[in-house]
Amino acid sequence: MKETIKHLDFIISRTNEIIHHYVKQDVLTIQYFYLGMCERLNAGSKSLKLLAIAIEQDQEHEFSAGLVVRTLLLDFLIGLRGYDIFTQGEVNKKLQKEIHEEVTEYCNIVLGDGVVYTLKHFKAFQSSGAITEAELHIVYENMSKTYSRFLQPFLNDGNMPVSKFPRAPQVRELFTILSGGTPELKELAKNYDTYSFYSKYEHFNILSYDLMRRLSDYQVRTLSKSIELLVLHLFISIKMMENNAPDDFLKENIQLVGGYIKHEVLKAK
Repeated sequence: MKETIKHLDFIISRTNEIIHHYVKQDVLTIQYFYLGMCERLNAGSKSLKLLAIAIEQDQEHEFSAGLVVRTLLLDFLIGLRGYDIFTQGEVNKKLQKEIHEEVTEYCNIVLGDGVVYTLKHFKAFQSSGAITEAELHIVYENMSKTYSRFLQPFLNDGNMPVSKFPRAPQVRELFTILSGGTPELKELAKNYDTYSFYSKYEHFNILSYDLMRRLSDYQVRTLSKSIELLVLHLFISIKMMENNAPDDFLKENIQLVGGYIKHEVLKAK
């Protein structure tokens, strides 16, 4: 796991620097979105490093590592869709303003999706008698005020606040969309397979029972390849931030991460 730990150390150092650079700065929606990706990647990589060290002593830690990787691979696919929108816009020779608006719309759709799901959960609680109608209305009012960027105002008419954006694509839809993109994106979309693999860890069934009992060499190999992919996730996140808000700091990090991928991940001479 030595090489894997080296990749994680690199991700941690780069994401630490990026997060620190933007502390207390006002940023555009797209930067906010991909900074969030970097923050999650940073936290997940720190945990993965500890688990990678522990796996060398006890293979059963691979289960927890798989759960963390599954989350970060989903982030990768979500972030990749933003990159896809930007790339398709450039291919179709759209104005930069139009591309920026389309990517911003996508970011808002993803960011706001969890708000809508949370409202639906509270509605289910009320329907089952776990909370009262009055308590539900308080939730609706508070959520619509706190997340007014994503929700229409609560009209106090008994209906759930309406989202300002369409439903976010589910992971299988992301795979289908990305598979229809450029050859580069089509190839990257194949990593849905690894996400799907680790989803068996997340949801208990006969497949999760069997996969946890694979030979240790196979477990380590899958984990190592997944963490290599996280370095690319970092690169795309930085690239998307720089595409939409050019910055010398980001340009420098694109070169650093790109060089690392070339020499340390792909082992190009």
